[in-house]
Amino acid sequence: MTVILKAKQLHALVSAANANLQAALLLGLNCAYINVDCCRLTLAAAKEAVATGWLGGKRQKTGVKRMAALWPETKQALQGVIDSHPGNNEALFLTPNGHPWRSSPNDSISRELKKLTSVLGVAITFARLRHHFATIAEERTLDSVAIRHVMAHSDHSISAVYRDRILKKRIFKVCKAVRTWYLKGRPTV
Repeated sequence: MTVILKAKQLHALVSAANANLQAALLLGLNCAYINVDCCRLTLAAAKEAVATGWLGGKRQKTGVKRMAALWPETKQALQGVIDSHPGNNEALFLTPNGHPWRSSPNDSISRELKKLTSVLGVAITFARLRHHFATIAEERTLDSVAIRHVMAHSDHSISAVYRDRILKKRIFKVCKAVRTWYLKGRPTV
């Protein structure tokens, strides 16, 4: 069984990250995004998400629609990346040389995370953040349908076949539950 990191460990990681990695980490914890999802996020989609408070679209891996309610911290981090974006590329996340983050076994985002985690002594990957989201949301809401929608998991059950929609308030509740857990570990000043 893999150990779930404490919220204070994730706060330390997010606080020590550069602006791009900070936004990506929050997308991982808030929206169950992995490195590939972050690499595929466009500037236009990020702007719309910050404006509406909702990040949607299809997950390329599964082709399933997904949606997540953005935390204020995630919106702020995304806005910082948007504000510093040169505007000459449709990808949101760019390397210092202005090239889009690429998802591959040795991609830019994973290398950045590995450097940061080795300095802090925290073992985490984007896949683990996705697991954290699922575990914490399930423990606190028991709403597997909404969790599956945020994560864009395929659901071939009979009930899914007959489900025409999922209410945004259920998705909001799942995302809020993970945020509440995360904020409990916030360092006091």
